[in-house]
Amino acid sequence: MSYDLIYEKLPNLPISLSGSQCVLFNKEILICGGENSNLCYSYHTLKRQYKLICSYPQGVRLNGHAVLELAKVGRKTTILLSFGGKHKHTLAMKYRSVWNKADTYMNEWTKAKGLTLSNEEMWSVRAALGGQKKELLFIVYKPKNIIVFNIETLKLVTKSTLPIDKIYGGSCFVQTENEMLFFNWNNGLRIKYHEKTNRFKYERLSISPQFIAFDCSYVRVSDAILLFGGYDSHDKITDQIHVYFFKSKKWKQYPYRLPSSICNSFALLSSDSNWVYLIGGQNKSFGNSHFKIKIDDIVQ
Repeated sequence: MSYDLIYEKLPNLPISLSGSQCVLFNKEILICGGENSNLCYSYHTLKRQYKLICSYPQGVRLNGHAVLELAKVGRKTTILLSFGGKHKHTLAMKYRSVWNKADTYMNEWTKAKGLTLSNEEMWSVRAALGGQKKELLFIVYKPKNIIVFNIETLKLVTKSTLPIDKIYGGSCFVQTENEMLFFNWNNGLRIKYHEKTNRFKYERLSISPQFIAFDCSYVRVSDAILLFGGYDSHDKITDQIHVYFFKSKKWKQYPYRLPSSICNSFALLSSDSNWVYLIGGQNKSFGNSHFKIKIDDIVQ
């Protein structure tokens, strides 16, 4: 038996968007392009309005890229890094809020000086910041690569191969306190990285029979990972919600359903950890949906 999920619909995105990358910055959600658009927007969570930030440079094509927040500079500015995708790029933005009417600062993506993450295409790339000083960038991408890049020295530290057949579509890749978790298709891995030896240790994790998927959106909440939609083993886009509790190593499929079947959306946890935002995505076509779900309705 399934149940309709209680969710709150938010104003539709200004454009249809799939495969977007988003970053939470103060009361803003920074929406950084997608498969079908190079435009970047800020969504103000209190005003419930969108404002254009900028566009990616002409000639940049986004398809399976990643965007991360590298560092905050005071309260009003942050550094963003955008990279990867089928058509590789490495760009940075020193973002200053577009909601300050008195500020004439122009936000723009520029080439990251001295920073080239890889000469390879990184299609459906996933990344996480880790290391003792949060200076290590861990990146997984097709066909089954994992690399470590030091963002302070701007040097590649090591490259390895995941112990799987290959990566299908977009993976779930999450950083916990001292390790990383990876889920894709019928593969689950707990990944530990030893900084002194620059070596990886892999532990296989069980996969729920109901979760054989890729291109789902996901977010970590405490000791749980919430996974929304994506493709199932029959290449069908689903409306299911799965939860993996990584301390107990247990899966749970919730009876609640998303408002519609969706893949390639982006999930983002609110600053108070009470809500998860689901942004864009696609089913038969690119969508402009934007809604939020109460965490307590899922993790109980």
